[in-house]
Amino acid sequence: MRSHALRADLLMLLTAMIWGSSFVAQRLGMDSIGPFLYSGLRFALAALILLPLLPLLQHRSRGAPTPALNRQLLLGGGLMGLALALGINLQQVGLLFTSVTNSGFITGL
Repeated sequence: MRSHALRADLLMLLTAMIWGSSFVAQRLGMDSIGPFLYSGLRFALAALILLPLLPLLQHRSRGAPTPALNRQLLLGGGLMGLALALGINLQQVGLLFTSVTNSGFITGL
């Protein structure tokens, strides 16, 4: 049991280090481009990386019926995407006016 707790603590430390260093990367990346282009390129790259995984996910869930796209599902997904985009872009713009340390603290708070 003790080794599981140590492993969990080390993984949490690693997660915090990766998460914290991403603020530095964001700040350095925005020295060349603006906050909205940075966010757009970041999510475009993520989409390109994840698109090849879609056939694997569909292959796994063949036994379970897939839910049909309906208006309620699309509305909920759109609202969540809007909230995510608003939060990410506000964070990126905020990095222009404050330090990386303050931005990480405010985001974590």
